[in-house]
Amino acid sequence: MVDVTRETYGTIVYQEQIMSMLRKMGFSWEEADKWVKSLKDNTKTLALTIDAQHGQPVFRKFAQKVVDDYGVSWDDAWAFTKRFTQYAFNKAHAIGYTLTAYWQMWLRVHYRLEFWSATLDSEAFEPRRRAYMISAARDGVIFLPPHVNGTALFSVEESAIRIGTMSVKNVGDKAARAIEAARPYASEEDLSARVPRRQANSRMLEALRRVGALEFDRDAQIARALEFNRELREAKINLNVYSRDMEAP
Repeated sequence: MVDVTRETYGTIVYQEQIMSMLRKMGFSWEEADKWVKSLKDNTKTLALTIDAQHGQPVFRKFAQKVVDDYGVSWDDAWAFTKRFTQYAFNKAHAIGYTLTAYWQMWLRVHYRLEFWSATLDSEAFEPRRRAYMISAARDGVIFLPPHVNGTALFSVEESAIRIGTMSVKNVGDKAARAIEAARPYASEEDLSARVPRRQANSRMLEALRRVGALEFDRDAQIARALEFNRELREAKINLNVYSRDMEAP
């Protein structure tokens, strides 16, 4: 165990360490693999029963080996076996996630606007995207409200992030891209004249109007942006949106 757990200071952390220990104790690769799979599935039934037709289940075989090799009681050996079957990380996954986290943090520090713009574009679940926007605001990012003269997706605009029109409820992908393709517009009437009615229908126009995306007065746009960013800075993040139980319908 000393050699196998040297890098983790004597503590079992990785599934690969368990497999190495089992191999050193004389277990086959198949048995070691079944052991680790049972940890992944958070159940002991695989290692306890699936081998019954071929011989002794892996967990019981391990406990018996502890009894035989170290002279401890069966109860102590079984208690040790249970501790040995606690959750462990897959080292390959751990390294992969670590690298991804490092790269993301580097981008967040050195290319903050681009990082948050891409992050927001990749999240379709609105409550979670709202949480990301609050985090970005705390990072010092300034947001510009969606506008028909802006973009369909989130985009970097000068020293701020423009919220895409596609994120507005009742504005679909095709409509948002059609509006982006025909910009710039001088007025709402100009948009209605140049974007097909089947895409710029009354319901969609009302949705855009409601969030200020059809506001062409510069002072009104600035006032709306200031209020929006103030609300983001003062808002609290609902951590429940990161739960697996709370997903988009």
